[in-house]
Amino acid sequence: MMVLVDTPMNLGSVTDLICDNKNASWYYPAHGIKIKLALEEERLIFHIESNKEQGLTFPRSGHTLESQAIIYPNSEGLFIPQQDLFWQKQLVGTKLQVNECLTMPFWGIYYDAGSIVYILHDDLDSELSFKLSVDRKVYVQLEHKFYKADNINIPKFKFSITLGNGSPIAPALEYKKYLLSKGRLKTLQEKAIANKDIEKLYGALHIYLWGNGRTHRAIDKLYKLGLHNLWLGYDQDERMGDNVVTKELIEKAISLGYLIGPYDSFHTMENPMNARSINSIFPGHYPQSCIINKDGKVNVGFGGVGCHLSSAALAGEHPKNKTIYKRLESFVSTGINSYFLDCDATGELFNDYSPLHPMTQSQDRINRIERMDYINKKLVLGSETAAWWAVPYIAFAH
Repeated sequence: MMVLVDTPMNLGSVTDLICDNKNASWYYPAHGIKIKLALEEERLIFHIESNKEQGLTFPRSGHTLESQAIIYPNSEGLFIPQQDLFWQKQLVGTKLQVNECLTMPFWGIYYDAGSIVYILHDDLDSELSFKLSVDRKVYVQLEHKFYKADNINIPKFKFSITLGNGSPIAPALEYKKYLLSKGRLKTLQEKAIANKDIEKLYGALHIYLWGNGRTHRAIDKLYKLGLHNLWLGYDQDERMGDNVVTKELIEKAISLGYLIGPYDSFHTMENPMNARSINSIFPGHYPQSCIINKDGKVNVGFGGVGCHLSSAALAGEHPKNKTIYKRLESFVSTGINSYFLDCDATGELFNDYSPLHPMTQSQDRINRIERMDYINKKLVLGSETAAWWAVPYIAFAH
């Protein structure tokens, strides 16, 4: 079966063309771009290298007469008819940062006979850009930036194309097959083998305790109402004084079979003299551990206050991450069996240009994975959103 993936794009003359049954490679001298193709089972793998910092718009998807809809995993997933006027108004001219806006790094094009599925093997430095074709159909193109993230090397770019069936979830099924082929799919049941408390998440309602909800009376009332399967979260700021979650309250919740743990975040850091939240105080780190933008300015924190805290600054401590692990241990000492770490599992990653703790987005992701994995081995860990790369290291997401 022959499927037209895209109409031709002219990138200029080609040199160094090599081709056999399962591999091909060539070079675009005008752009300094080398492309290698490899056929692995049903998957066509693209390896693209650039010898200079530049942008590349490729591939283009849904630009053929046969294409009917775009499928991509934004939240629960979207199936976008390409000629739908509402979606054209919403999407045309917009861009999605792949690592931040897609929970998994794939998208698909639906047509009568099946689907075409695109999978990014690494989602950094790429955007999906929505355009309108001459035949009035919204289509999508990938815009990738090649740059020296570490001031030395330009990372290679790798993605694959495969054919799926006609199901609206075909791209997700193909991505699942890809993860299985790489040994990177870990189910909740598999995670529960290492920590049996994870089984308490099955069918559980998730409740945050506020004010007088942080009392023995409130916990008893929940149980008497027949709510025997709960995850309970709470914020903990002893500066507020009232209804602090005590060790005894935690013991009570666990005795009833509940999961219970604090909200925490290593995302935004504030001046400890006037911090709005105790979670944003990191002793000995303000302001020298703030992320610095390329222009030399501080990367402002959530809500326009403080700064974003560099994961490299924390990872560079001796011992590693001692500030946040000390905070974690203070919570563990209260007897908790769960923990919610905000922000770490989202796709929001940073380049840090501080000479004290330089960092690429790739290294930021590695740092986050390391600390989530550390916590995950002790507690039932949750985080925000749960981008694809974070899923093996957490048990739930909000």
